[in-house]
Amino acid sequence: MSEKVFQAGITRESGYLYFLDKKGFICKVKMARGHGGSKPSPARIMQTNIIRQPGFLYYVDKGGDVSMVKMSRSGRKKQSVNKKVARKKTLIESNP
Repeated sequence: MSEKVFQAGITRESGYLYFLDKKGFICKVKMARGHGGSKPSPARIMQTNIIRQPGFLYYVDKGGDVSMVKMSRSGRKKQSVNKKVARKKTLIESNP
């Protein structure tokens, strides 16, 4: 499950998306509705000094605190390069 990393205690406003940027700031941006208009720039709210770990998703939870959870990597697994090369050779050899 998730683990709290930083207690910020931010009061969230409706209509805004809250996220943690690459530099460790908690930012908010107005949610996009429809296809028109330009992208609004995010406003920095608070600095957290969090050092991100690879493979984890960082988000602002309902309580206004920063939490992290391990990313689920599902989907089709990639084939190795050796299997692809061997498969191509057999297809070429079978079709003279």
